[in-house]
Amino acid sequence: MLILQPSVIKKFVASTASRIVNYPMLQTLRHNTWVVKVIIGAVAIMMIIFFGSDTIRSGEGGSGLNQHTPAKVNGTNLSGQRVNAIVSQEMESYQQFFKDGVPEQFANGIRQNVINSLINRELLSQESLRMGLSATPNDVANFVREQPQFQENGIFSQELYNDPEGYRVAFQQRNGVPYTTEITNQLTLDKLMDTLVDISKPADEELQWLKIAKNTKFEFSVIKIDKKPKTDTKIDEKQPDKDPKATAELINSLWKQGHSLEVPLKERGLVIKDSGLKTYGALKSVLDGIDDSDKLKVLANLTMAKPFPETYLETPNFYYLVRLKSFKQPDAKDEPQTKDELIAAYKNQATAQVQDALLQDLREQAKIVLY
Repeated sequence: MLILQPSVIKKFVASTASRIVNYPMLQTLRHNTWVVKVIIGAVAIMMIIFFGSDTIRSGEGGSGLNQHTPAKVNGTNLSGQRVNAIVSQEMESYQQFFKDGVPEQFANGIRQNVINSLINRELLSQESLRMGLSATPNDVANFVREQPQFQENGIFSQELYNDPEGYRVAFQQRNGVPYTTEITNQLTLDKLMDTLVDISKPADEELQWLKIAKNTKFEFSVIKIDKKPKTDTKIDEKQPDKDPKATAELINSLWKQGHSLEVPLKERGLVIKDSGLKTYGALKSVLDGIDDSDKLKVLANLTMAKPFPETYLETPNFYYLVRLKSFKQPDAKDEPQTKDELIAAYKNQATAQVQDALLQDLREQAKIVLY
């Protein structure tokens, strides 16, 4: 069995995550809602599977529903019974919001989301095994002993575990998957996640970005120049400053040299606008919503000693001339996060990025059949 060493994983992370994320990492989850949906879906499913036991009864969740496999992932069938069990509890939670019952289209959406989440989980589970990260029997035994469903007065009870009408048997009847198999799969996935967390150690520079993103507010003066000249304006090639790009270069140069811009701006119908105080997460509003992390980093790196970028910022439709007007750091009384807290926050988000990149690669390579 292939054992993928951390150095190899790091190489994989560098090659895949770079396609979907530009540093700083804090912004990725805000901009990649798909991974957020995957994570939330997976958490919701695991909550239903492991903590919905008080409503589990023999045979519940399968009556009248299609028990056939809904999908096959690299030759492995997903359990239709398991899908139905999860969908049933999801439907119960939404029932209160619909007077005449959950609409069919909404119910179909729930079912599809459950199937998609289980496909993602199966892909990650298969990859974990391929990497040699399988949970051991001891791992499973230790986990089981800690579960309150199998404890009496805080101590593991073999009798409760073996109870033919107890949680373990009901779990399999409801989900169509043996309890220990499910635990093994989940602990295996946990090992994969732990591996990804271990390699997501931030450098000091990344931590600095995280501090900026969470605690600092910026204010800019902005001049926006339309790249398309007005239709009623004739461009004279002998006057390059009338060209939008030449105008951007001229105004930017004058501004950086400290010259008054009143006349040149008035002649060209341009104005300076203040952005108001913005956190790093809201800096894209300075560029009218353009989400370009390289440009955002340029803005966040400006200081009062060096308030101008090297040049103007260009987007598909505009040139942006920017000067840092002020920035506000958190007051001491705000008790900014400790380094350990920043590292933990960074790891959580970095791990989510890597998982997103990994799932994207696995889906591209997988053979997934939907029935």
